[in-house]
Amino acid sequence: MQEKAATKTARKRSTAHKLSEDEIHLFKAATDGDEATVRALLAKGVGVDIRDNLNFPLWDQTPLMYAAQKGHLQVVKGLLKAGADVSATDWSFATEDTRANQPLHYAASGGNVAIADELVSAGADINALNSFGEGPLTVAIRNNQVSMVEALVARGPN
Repeated sequence: MQEKAATKTARKRSTAHKLSEDEIHLFKAATDGDEATVRALLAKGVGVDIRDNLNFPLWDQTPLMYAAQKGHLQVVKGLLKAGADVSATDWSFATEDTRANQPLHYAASGGNVAIADELVSAGADINALNSFGEGPLTVAIRNNQVSMVEALVARGPN
């Protein structure tokens, strides 16, 4: 019963906001590493922390999450400079009270050490747990990202 309620809540969240063309373009630019387009869209007023409601089951992602996972360091830097939230969470199978992955989890999953360093420098919590109780280090281990594991261990997560 609780699982059904969580799924219903998640579906409700995922359809709550129809993305504009510019918002869709921001996600595509962040995913593709198109720094110039990201800058132009942010200058045009597209929100830096908009949420993607089209990517079930990993919905409610931000452009920073996309760029962090894909390894686009300059886009990550630009989004952070524009005020992107390093603690934003997605709704990956999360319940009403529990959020899931943060941008650092995405960087760990993609093995992007320079991006992880950038996110931690910007205030990301190296010990943040997702709804499965996994921190970025566990995500890096699970995805066989050896360089990321070494980098995170050197930073000293709990």
